[in-house]
Amino acid sequence: MCGGCRFSPDSRRLASASHDRSVIVWNLTTGQPAQRLTGHSDFVEAVSWSPDGGRLATGSGDHTVRIWDVNTGETRHVIGGHGSPIWSVAWSPDDRVVFASGDGSVRVWDIRRLHEVAELRGHTQVAWSVALSPNGRRLISGSGDGTARVWTIQPRGAEHRLLAGHQGPVTALTLDQTGRIVTGGADGTIRQWQPDDTATVTTWPEPIVALACSPAADMLAVALRDGSIHLIDADGDVRLDSQAEAESLAWSPDGSRLAAGCKDNSVRVWDIRTRSSAGVMRGHADWVSTLAWSPSGRYLASGSDDRTVRVWDIEHPGDSTVHSGHQNYVDGLSWAPDERVLATCSADWTIRVWDLTGTNQPRTLTGHERRVRAVAWSPDGGRLASCSDDRTVRVWDVDHHQSEVIGVHRDAVTSLAWLPNGRQVVTGSADGTARIWADHVDLNELTALARTRVFRGLTDDERRAHLLPVDADS
Repeated sequence: MCGGCRFSPDSRRLASASHDRSVIVWNLTTGQPAQRLTGHSDFVEAVSWSPDGGRLATGSGDHTVRIWDVNTGETRHVIGGHGSPIWSVAWSPDDRVVFASGDGSVRVWDIRRLHEVAELRGHTQVAWSVALSPNGRRLISGSGDGTARVWTIQPRGAEHRLLAGHQGPVTALTLDQTGRIVTGGADGTIRQWQPDDTATVTTWPEPIVALACSPAADMLAVALRDGSIHLIDADGDVRLDSQAEAESLAWSPDGSRLAAGCKDNSVRVWDIRTRSSAGVMRGHADWVSTLAWSPSGRYLASGSDDRTVRVWDIEHPGDSTVHSGHQNYVDGLSWAPDERVLATCSADWTIRVWDLTGTNQPRTLTGHERRVRAVAWSPDGGRLASCSDDRTVRVWDVDHHQSEVIGVHRDAVTSLAWLPNGRQVVTGSADGTARIWADHVDLNELTALARTRVFRGLTDDERRAHLLPVDADS
């Protein structure tokens, strides 16, 4: 008995799935089989070609989806553990596979990362079929419950805006004084986001490690994984002579200098007007992973994998003040607007707030349940935002050591910044998205929003993603 049949994108081949547990790829010119794909242990009902025509996705009664290399006939990946037969599969233009399951769910997988992007639930019986819109952003599913449902491929949470498009983790995020959001990703792209949530995309040959936008918004600094540092403006791209691989970048407030924290344990500074070195500061015993200029530009703070923070006096660059206490890598830094307080965060799961004007011990803020990746003071200096590998975004009342979770991503949160209005925070995540969150949670508003997006009771994890109390009625 034959299951699904699909033509290849070039219409020269036909893939047929069968209940004999195999898939045959037919050469339509000769009418003969070009490949016979075997490996499923039960009937094969679903088949879909990749956009490039080089791979097939198949779904089976053995509860697995297989990704095949059509040219060699070999299995590249097996996606299993779903507990129900797979009845339909579809392949999106951005290399995601969507499949409909016997348990009524529709699942979305990123094939490049072998990572589940979304589990879409709402059908009350078997999900028999699934199809994607031409741009791959929406899908429709049909079910034995008598309904067809239209879904967005990227599920929404409590965020005000969702900026989706990266095909991998968002590794860097920067804002200029106009509030323009720029993100860089492990996919080697830089996206400059417009108010309508579309983006201007530039592609680089290496993953993006760090970004920094000049204060005047006329130049973008980019550090790539190959160690190169580039300055991009209206006249084009200039590569700096870095001599060391950068982990972090930061502009001085007046835009005249760019600093890079490097893997050779140094902090390197360039004069942007001459594109020449303005000094190299040494003292750290491990990689310099994060940098922040003070608001006046007089000081530069650096955080290192050596677990220390240094504050450098730029007028006397040979001198630095060392602050120690973190029990693991220092991942983020932020100066308060009054330049008297410095916030730092660490892989030790804590945030420390240092009083730089006296001898007071730093305040330690705890609450995140995994590595804290970034911190940022609000424009008025009244609150502190943080993000973590625990997927959450928090805003802190530092004086009372209290925080509120304002956002939840689907994966680790890698970066954040306050928007100039001081009422919203933008974050970048390993889930491939950037999201904009309100600086406080209106529970009634979020409850109403959640009810418009689901058709059943929420699981505990879904309630957390919507920032709703776990023990509340759905």
